[in-house]
Amino acid sequence: MACHQIYGLGGYLGPDLTNVLERRPAAYVRAVLSNGIREMPDFQLSEQEIEQLVAFLRYIDTTGTFPARGRPLPWYSFGKDPAP
Repeated sequence: MACHQIYGLGGYLGPDLTNVLERRPAAYVRAVLSNGIREMPDFQLSEQEIEQLVAFLRYIDTTGTFPARGRPLPWYSFGKDPAP
């Protein structure tokens, strides 16, 4: 909640994660959670914690779309518009 958003709510350091699994393969998300990347530290998560986070993100992906398709990104979002 300090870094990322869900439905546009939360922190402003990282991208909104509402539909991250629509934009990135689950294997990529697992790799980032396992190792971190330049912008995101490695939190030393266990395999079980990583799988639980991926399951949570998969569930969130089914509950809505943010930002709404065809609408411009809000000023506080750092992600790419998933609209075609």
